[in-house]
Amino acid sequence: MVPAIMARTFTAGLLIVMLGFCCIVSADRGLASLYANPGKSTLSLWREGRLQPRIQGWERVRDSLHRALSYDGRNPDLLYEMGMAYDAEVAVAPTGDPAARNNRDEALRYYTAALHGYPTWPYAWIAYALIKYRLDQADAGFYQALRRSVELGPWEPSV
Repeated sequence: MVPAIMARTFTAGLLIVMLGFCCIVSADRGLASLYANPGKSTLSLWREGRLQPRIQGWERVRDSLHRALSYDGRNPDLLYEMGMAYDAEVAVAPTGDPAARNNRDEALRYYTAALHGYPTWPYAWIAYALIKYRLDQADAGFYQALRRSVELGPWEPSV
């Protein structure tokens, strides 16, 4: 009788610990989503051509996404959006523009991190290839990214 009570007590304790862990993970992801929403909304409007933020607007987008990443730092969607925020601000700058280099270096860093989480996502591969091109880095990584984006997303028009 005593071993059965101990087993039930152990099982109940284990379930409580697991439930607590799930609550913490859910809270972090929920807060990340909450803080990312303003930045993601602005990026969405920019992609649709309905908004062209000024410098302060891009800073707010990045601040929003940085805050979200502080709660869910390995989320590939957030990493991709952060790369997009750095890239979009200097999207019209010519290839090799030294003034845009810092933003493009940051975009490359975030796109690379996003690819670690989504290695089969063609949009991340094409974004990576485009930023490498804009940085004048037509190296093996650039050609691999082009190849992977075409292999993984031949049905995607924007790829």
